[in-house]
Amino acid sequence: MRQYQNARQTQGTSGGPNGSLIELRQVSKAYQTPSGSFTALRETNLHVWENEFVAIVGKSGSGKSTYVCGWA
Repeated sequence: MRQYQNARQTQGTSGGPNGSLIELRQVSKAYQTPSGSFTALRETNLHVWENEFVAIVGKSGSGKSTYVCGWA
């Protein structure tokens, strides 16, 4: 089961309080591994505005899929 802490998503043509179509604030995600806790995301933020194209890029294992799965 995925658990995302402090995730807030706002969608719709009217947008969020600051005018963004999608807004995530302070999203954090940690996994428990045999060697201890692994933090994949630490208090990340994202604002997507209407008609904006967004790409999430980074090296392998940097948390791209974890981030997208948190709000998709």
